[in-house]
Amino acid sequence: SEANKSTKNILYLFAGIAGINLIILVHELGHFLCAQFFHLKTPIFSLGFGPSIYEQIIGATTFKIALFPIGGYVQINSQELSQQPYINQIAILLGG
Repeated sequence: SEANKSTKNILYLFAGIAGINLIILVHELGHFLCAQFFHLKTPIFSLGFGPSIYEQIIGATTFKIALFPIGGYVQINSQELSQQPYINQIAILLGG
């Protein structure tokens, strides 16, 4: 039936968004763990962009899920990053 197809399409859409976000989560986690390994401050770890839907502070980092679920970022203190040796900077950038 038509309603059943619409329900399936919506479920596929949500499954696709969840799959993409899993890839983004792993990617950003790589940057985050490398930055932590080199003792850089990471004030924000965000899955998504825009206003926060959910936030949890753990240590000195605010982990958040934002309204727009495509993308993500790890905020790294740029001054601290620039003071790191070049090889550390490359490791952090490629860590994702």
